[in-house]
Amino acid sequence: MSALVVVTPPQNNLVVSVAEAKTHLRIESSFTDDDTYISNCISAAVQSLEVYMGRKCLNQTLSWYLNSFPFKDVRVQLPIIGVTAITGVTYMDENDEQQTLSNDCYIVDVASNTQAITFTEVPDIKKSLSLDVHINFTCGYENANKVPDPIKQAVLIQTAYYYRNRTPGNDNPRLDSAEALVYPYRLLEFI
Repeated sequence: MSALVVVTPPQNNLVVSVAEAKTHLRIESSFTDDDTYISNCISAAVQSLEVYMGRKCLNQTLSWYLNSFPFKDVRVQLPIIGVTAITGVTYMDENDEQQTLSNDCYIVDVASNTQAITFTEVPDIKKSLSLDVHINFTCGYENANKVPDPIKQAVLIQTAYYYRNRTPGNDNPRLDSAEALVYPYRLLEFI
């Protein structure tokens, strides 16, 4: 079992600004009654596309909780892509005290499409039902200006859909055009 937890969220989840969304929606900038709703639609669009892509859009810190260390010298694919750095690996020892694993004990690959971590040294700790190992990392683009244009366009498309369709309908809320724009940025699992 594993879990992925946001430790430090992005300062805001707006990959595009409310003003950019209003331009896309063809709403006059002077009309501000829906600005909060538009902001919420942008945030929902970002979250939806992040799940689809398997990557976070904006810079944040996450922790990946594992029951135990993977086997020594086994390459383990990270749960998302767009990881910029592993900031530390911690674990609970036999005395239930938190320890930090030396960064000499693992190799990190954040440069390839299948970002991964390989443990070259694995501490001998008990296996338990609790989540004992925490792999902490940063991910996401530095700021909204660094987010690729296809992702921004997909966010605008999803935002427009959410803004115009405020109640559930018969059509699919995940728009093919938005998915097509972000497809190259998706996490693809390799066996």
